[in-house]
Amino acid sequence: MSKKLIAIALAGIFALSIVAPAKADQISDLYAMIQDILTKIATLQGQQSTGMACFTTDLKLGMKSDEVKTLQIKLGVTPATGYFGPLTLAAVKKFQAENGIPATGYVGPLTRTALNSKFCVPPTTAPTTAPTTAPTTPITSVAPSYGSLSVQSYPLSSSVTTLYGNNTYEVLAGQYKATGSDITVKKIAVKLTSSSAFPWQYFASMSVWDGSTKLAETAVTQSNLIENSFANSYTLNLSGLNYVIPNGTTKVLTIKVTTVPTIVNTRSFVFTLLNTQTVYTDTAGVTYTNAGSDFDSVPFSVQNANTATITVTPASDNPQEGNIIGATSGTVKADLLKFNVKVDDVNVTLNSATATVTYTGTPQLSSLELWDGSNLVASAAAPTSSGSVEWTNFTLPISAGTTKTLTIKGVLKQLTTGYAGGDTVTVSNPTFHGMDANSNPIDKDATVAGYKQHIYLTAPTFSLISVTGQKTNPDTGASTYDATIKFTVTANNGDIYIHDETEKLDSGTLLAIVAAQSGASSTSNYTYSSDATHNTTGNYYTIYSGTSKTFTVSVHLVGNDSYANAAITKIYWTDNITKAVSTSTSDYKLTDYGFDNFKTDSVYLEAQ
Repeated sequence: MSKKLIAIALAGIFALSIVAPAKADQISDLYAMIQDILTKIATLQGQQSTGMACFTTDLKLGMKSDEVKTLQIKLGVTPATGYFGPLTLAAVKKFQAENGIPATGYVGPLTRTALNSKFCVPPTTAPTTAPTTAPTTPITSVAPSYGSLSVQSYPLSSSVTTLYGNNTYEVLAGQYKATGSDITVKKIAVKLTSSSAFPWQYFASMSVWDGSTKLAETAVTQSNLIENSFANSYTLNLSGLNYVIPNGTTKVLTIKVTTVPTIVNTRSFVFTLLNTQTVYTDTAGVTYTNAGSDFDSVPFSVQNANTATITVTPASDNPQEGNIIGATSGTVKADLLKFNVKVDDVNVTLNSATATVTYTGTPQLSSLELWDGSNLVASAAAPTSSGSVEWTNFTLPISAGTTKTLTIKGVLKQLTTGYAGGDTVTVSNPTFHGMDANSNPIDKDATVAGYKQHIYLTAPTFSLISVTGQKTNPDTGASTYDATIKFTVTANNGDIYIHDETEKLDSGTLLAIVAAQSGASSTSNYTYSSDATHNTTGNYYTIYSGTSKTFTVSVHLVGNDSYANAAITKIYWTDNITKAVSTSTSDYKLTDYGFDNFKTDSVYLEAQ
């Protein structure tokens, strides 16, 4: 192309000299034109020989363009395809690290400035001399430009007004516009205003960002802050930016703060972007210290991170006091405590727990397990005496607004043949430790009562079937209330024997099935019957191993001008056929627990 331009210019001069005598000034203009063309050709040839390359747009992973290809050539990425892939990303990060730029792999203003300073350098060429017979025209370059910077408030992408501990938040944003020249921002100043507070007790650092690219960060320390007013107003300078804003363009810069992990007292802070203290330069090399009017942020409340609220309550099916039936052939697992854990406000992850374990008699547990529904969370060896069990190093997440039902199960040791039973275990008051989603530590002590569980090899279990009753008001005499209490007796690991009503135990003051009445006349009475095998000679019922039988207690209450009711409170039983015919309570085992619902309604009964 350059040779064609020269040929055209020379042809023009030749034609002009033939057609008409040329004026001197016309010839001079033609020589000046030729001189300009020769200068441009020399510049182009210099760029080709020196590999000059200028970068004008931001480049990032996934882009494809001629400028990416140029970038690959300059950074030695082969093959130079023009596609910004992983190899190009690695080369950019290496270049950034070598030039003191955050190694993000994104080619933004800082990186482009460094690239252009290295590769976008015009070649030095010797001036081309015009023919000696033609006048010469001096070659001039474009002079550096004077410019200005203006800053306007810009909306934040986040609208939060409460800053919690150990987090990073946007607090200010400005739209920066360069006019008349490329502008290089050197320093941004921010004022922090509060009431009776020191910023370094609330903030760890402050940073300035171009989108997702951090341009600079400064620690909020007493030595880095300028005190305008004691415990009230301080200024922090974010310097060392060298951030270029091309002429005629606008950029949005965002100020972020990172709060300290623990906030001692809640305070309100207002952040002011001090545009009157912004330092920037233009391409003419002039330094300026004013970019317009200052503007404030909204007030931000700085406080400790919102903490999760944990509520622990007994589950509706928390095991009441009862019997645990062991085995001689292996271990047996039994529920000892069930409770609900409700989490509010913030998600929680529990990682350790403890519970109190109380024994009477000989400890019969080998381990204790913590379950989340049907999922085993953790297992730990049972204490060898009354004390505590600890589960560690587990992960149990609980989302805010949800409730989990947790169960503590006991693993009974394998019992010996002939084990007499009667040892007990009680598990209660679990505690939990962990962390919520705001990095607050969780230490929850729960006052949840566990109930005593009696350990047997052979023993009955009792289950309520129903309670019914009918009040009668006769024409004369006291009102009466006739009720029935039905329940089953299940024999576990052996036959169970219960005396019938006709045989008094010991002194004759106790029955095999004991009922207590309240508010009724002393003339009240009760009887019972069962579908279990009845030995009328020995006066006992037999419930054979592995079977369940129904017992029906018939209650007759007589009015006493009071509310009256009746309840089963005790049942004597034995697993020894020899003792089944005994009239001594010492030969029987007593169950006086688990009968909370084995009772009639409370009914008002008139005496007359």
